[in-house]
Amino acid sequence: MTAIPTACLIGALTAFGLARADQVMDESDVGLTWSVHHTAPPRLYSQDGYQYVLYYDADRFLQLAQRRLDSDVWGHHRFPVQTRWATGGHAKVSLVVDGDGHVHVAAYRRDLSEQPPDPPATIYYRTARPHDLGTLERSHMVAPDEPNPGYPEFIEGADGTLFFEYRIGGSGRGSQRWNVYHPGTRTWEALPVMLDGQNQRSAYGGPRLGPDGRWHCSWVWRETPAAETTNIVAYMRSDDLVHWENADGEPLTLPITRANSRVVVDPVEPRQGLINSVRVMGWDSRSRPVISYHKYDQQGHSQIYNARHEAGGWRIVQATDWDFRWDFGGGGAIGRQVDVRPVQPAPGGRLLQQVLARKDGRGWSRVVLDEATLAPVDESPPDGAPPGACAPSWQQELDQPEVDFPQRPMNVLWIGDQGQGAPAGTSYWLRWEIGPVNERDQPVPKPWPDPTTLRVYKIGRSMASGEHTDGWSSFGGFPH
Repeated sequence: MTAIPTACLIGALTAFGLARADQVMDESDVGLTWSVHHTAPPRLYSQDGYQYVLYYDADRFLQLAQRRLDSDVWGHHRFPVQTRWATGGHAKVSLVVDGDGHVHVAAYRRDLSEQPPDPPATIYYRTARPHDLGTLERSHMVAPDEPNPGYPEFIEGADGTLFFEYRIGGSGRGSQRWNVYHPGTRTWEALPVMLDGQNQRSAYGGPRLGPDGRWHCSWVWRETPAAETTNIVAYMRSDDLVHWENADGEPLTLPITRANSRVVVDPVEPRQGLINSVRVMGWDSRSRPVISYHKYDQQGHSQIYNARHEAGGWRIVQATDWDFRWDFGGGGAIGRQVDVRPVQPAPGGRLLQQVLARKDGRGWSRVVLDEATLAPVDESPPDGAPPGACAPSWQQELDQPEVDFPQRPMNVLWIGDQGQGAPAGTSYWLRWEIGPVNERDQPVPKPWPDPTTLRVYKIGRSMASGEHTDGWSSFGGFPH
């Protein structure tokens, strides 16, 4: 697995004169983590002079580590939640600190072992006092008997409003839900259902706050637990997460189902290469959303496509010209052979994008797009260097795995800080050393590698325009 696409983008921006040199200013060991196979990626969050790391420890129990930013001493809280083999990267975890300093933790329940055996359906904890892990208590979101939510994610609005995104139902038969948090009463309220699979399919995706201050929602449908049944790229937008419209500004009535043709971006049919895990959304220099995804071309080859709404409808342009096919299928964890990162504006009317093709030893490369047409004008690693060599020097030095385990090659991956607590001119990154995907959720035979150390690095800011730490981490992820 190629380790650092975010850093490769920084390397590409350096070629355009947008980045400056950076360096390691400090490092701190958080604790030991499970290394045998991918669990859910850890979370790093800095706020109010504190820093938190949420992760699965060496025994696969969920742990929350905390320190003051002026200290190297970490305190730990172990939750009675343990992940098992079939969970893998599906056991998503989420972490946020609200405006009053209360810490919120959520985890997906899929194939988790818990004590006591019959807790509330939602794995949700919250501190009773600000930044006090000793007051973490189990709670519920809306009702004590609420359904088991999948893929939990805390999301903060531009005004600091806290939301909770989740899916009700299983793969191929679910609906996308959102709750909003009321800090005055410390209660959650369910918002109207946004995306409804009608117990026949699931929606993958959800709203994200754009640079224009509006919520932009991109998603795909999936008919069954089999990944190859993913279909239709869709989009809508909102000012308040309650009232929605399509890209043409036409009002929509919730919930949105697959039959609604007014939200369709690209009507990709099942088994045509669309997959829920390879779909991202970025923005061009005019804050217009650009949706990037994978599907097969007319020859049946794997390609990355970019879509942007314009006056005449959706402009859809092929970004790559590959000569291979990633013929994926079935359920469970599937290692990605193709991946893509969101577009980023660059000088001269260009957009930059990182794409991944693992076929024949290829890795991450940079695609340069003409912003006006989305047409590709160049694809190569920055300065002709091999994929991965475009990382900052500090990251290249730290990219060698510390655990030598030839039976299962280890990967060094980087997780960005999701909080806003880094001192001016700096950023925090979490180094995560982990084994590869356990394909199809199967147990990994022994021998196993030793646990690895999670470590936080304080870095002098790389980009003059600010760091991308809102979901831009380098782990590969998994289709669900």
